[in-house]
Amino acid sequence: MKLSKQEQEIFQTDEISKIHPQYYIIKVNDFNNVSKDALDEWIHFLKTQEISDTTQAKGLKEAKEKLNYLQLSPDDRKDYERFVSDWRDNEGIIVGNFNKGKYEGKEEGKEEMAFQVARNCIKKGMDISLISELTGLREDEISLIAAQL
Repeated sequence: MKLSKQEQEIFQTDEISKIHPQYYIIKVNDFNNVSKDALDEWIHFLKTQEISDTTQAKGLKEAKEKLNYLQLSPDDRKDYERFVSDWRDNEGIIVGNFNKGKYEGKEEGKEEMAFQVARNCIKKGMDISLISELTGLREDEISLIAAQL
């Protein structure tokens, strides 16, 4: 194949290999089912539609998952899709609740820190309005803390 003058001008090259991919034809029927490298593992898959659990070829494990899915009956596929959807929903709920708990824990920790600072300030005899300004607690809260000491 050769590029026309117009194609050479458009693509700014006269070599077809720079714009079109190379294709290879692999005769899988001649393969002896002995995998020596990643290409052999792919050829074995193309010939037998089987993938070993010990495969090392890049992308072949993902192909195995897809093949397993495609081999399911329509009803089993619906069940599987429902399971995956439910799992994703539950994962979202768990992650959301974890983050909410983490945030609430931080807030509780800050509040407890403010109460501890207020207790220490009261013990040192500091003025309630100053303690309120330092901790962000209301004066009535500080008075309650002072009453408990």
